[in-house]
Amino acid sequence: MIPKKHFITKPVIQPWIFYKKNQRFIEEELYCQRESPPRLFLYDITSSYFEGRKAELAKYGYSRDHRKDRKQIVIGLVTDTQGLPICVEVLEGNTRDSTTVINKIDELKSRFSVEKACFIGDRGMKTEANVEHIKSEGFDFILALSHREVLKLADDDTPFQMSLFDVQNVAEVNVDGRRLIICKNPKAGEDTKRRRDELLKNTEDSLTKVKERINKGRLKHVDAIRKVIDKFFEKWKMEKFFKLTIGEGVLEFERDEEKIESASRLDGVYVIETSLEEKEMNSSEIQKSYKLLQVVERAFRSVKDVMEIRPVFHRKEIRIKGHVFICFLAYMVERILQLGIEDLMNEKEVEWVEIKEKLRNWREIKVQGRDDLQSLYSGIDDEMKEWLSKWNIQLPLRKAKKRQYGKNKKQ
Repeated sequence: MIPKKHFITKPVIQPWIFYKKNQRFIEEELYCQRESPPRLFLYDITSSYFEGRKAELAKYGYSRDHRKDRKQIVIGLVTDTQGLPICVEVLEGNTRDSTTVINKIDELKSRFSVEKACFIGDRGMKTEANVEHIKSEGFDFILALSHREVLKLADDDTPFQMSLFDVQNVAEVNVDGRRLIICKNPKAGEDTKRRRDELLKNTEDSLTKVKERINKGRLKHVDAIRKVIDKFFEKWKMEKFFKLTIGEGVLEFERDEEKIESASRLDGVYVIETSLEEKEMNSSEIQKSYKLLQVVERAFRSVKDVMEIRPVFHRKEIRIKGHVFICFLAYMVERILQLGIEDLMNEKEVEWVEIKEKLRNWREIKVQGRDDLQSLYSGIDDEMKEWLSKWNIQLPLRKAKKRQYGKNKKQ
C-alpha cells in the first residue's frame, strides 16, 4: 500500500453535486489503495460538447467530437499503464493541450507525492517550456514530436533517414543531445497515402471544373478565380501539392510530384523524444510505452459511448465537474472488473462487450406479496459464476421461508 503522507480528512460526499475537496479525497484515497506507485503516468485530453449556449466553462475550441457548431469543455485524464484513472480535470473548452502539462506535473508531485516517474504525452503536449519543467521536477518523459518538428528533421542535412529503419520499423538517432526514436507504422502509412490520393483527385477534379468555367467565359477576373479555388484548397488542404498559374481568364495547374514524393516519405512516420537512457529503456520499449496512450483513448471512448458523458446538459461549473467525475468513476469500476477476468477473457477468447451484454441479462425475479417464495436469479450460468468468483462477488441468494400450513386456516 502507498503510505498516506498528507491526504485530507474524509469529507461528507454529496451525491450528484461536485465539491473539489470530495474529488480530491476520492482520487487520493484510491491512489493510496495501490500496492506500489506507478512508474509510468499516461496523460491525454479530449473534449465533450454541450447542448445550449450558457454553460459555464463551455467555449468554442478544437472539437475531438467533430462538433464545431457546439461549445465544449476540455477533459484531462491521467491513468496508469492498465488504464485505471488517477486524476481527472475539467477545463474551459478552448484550452490548448500544451498549456495543461505544467500544472499536471505539479499536481502529481504535490497531491500524490510522486518523486520519480516518467510522464507520457501525445504530440500536442511537447513544448520547450514543458520539457524543461518536467526535467526540473525530476521526472522523465516520453513525448511525441509535432508534425512540423518531424518535417524539419526530415531535411537531408539531419540524421533522419528512412534507411535507418530495421525490420521492427524503429530506429534511434541523436540530434543535438536529444534521444529520438523514429517509428514507422506501415498500416497508418497506407491509410495516409490513400487519403492523400483521394484529396488530390478531389482537388484536381474541382480545378478542372473551374478551368471549364473559365474557358466558357463564365469566370474571368483573377480575384474571382482565386476566390473560387481557395474554397477547395481550404476544404482539402492540398494547395502545397499543386503548381498554379492564374491570370485574366487563365488557370493552369499540375501536380507538384516532387513535394508529393517528399511527403510520402513520412507516411506513417512519427518521432518520439525521451529523456530516458538506453539502459533504462531501449528503442522498442520506448515505442511500446508511448503506444500505451491507447489505454487513455480507450477510457475516453468508453466514457463517451458507454457511460454517455455527452452531450452535457448542465449549466453550472460545479455540476459539470461532478458529471464528468462520476462518469470516470463508473469507468474505473468497469475497468477493474475487466482486469479482474482478463485471464479468462484471453483463455476463452471472449470480448468484454459480450460479457457486459450477458451481465445485463442478470435479473432478480420476486413475486410481490409472496415472501415465502425464493427469489429467482435469471441469467446466472456456470460461466457467470466463474466471473463473480474472480471478482469476489457472492451471489446474493436468499433462503426460502418455510410455509406454515394449518395455522391460518379457519377453524
